[in-house]
Amino acid sequence: MIEYTWARVTHLAGIYDQDSALERDLKFECWINRRKYIIVTGIGAQQQREWALANSIEILIIKE
Repeated sequence: MIEYTWARVTHLAGIYDQDSALERDLKFECWINRRKYIIVTGIGAQQQREWALANSIEILIIKE
């Protein structure tokens, strides 16, 4: 499992602040490309990380 912060994901996906919501969604979907992922927050992240490992999640995105 690979872990990224939300800021890193937006950078990798080429998402900019001025993009419309639709454009951000499309860029994210293209970047994620059918990989299994979960977005977690700082609260309870460790429990969610353990769940993700047990359920073959490929990408863990930490949104702060």
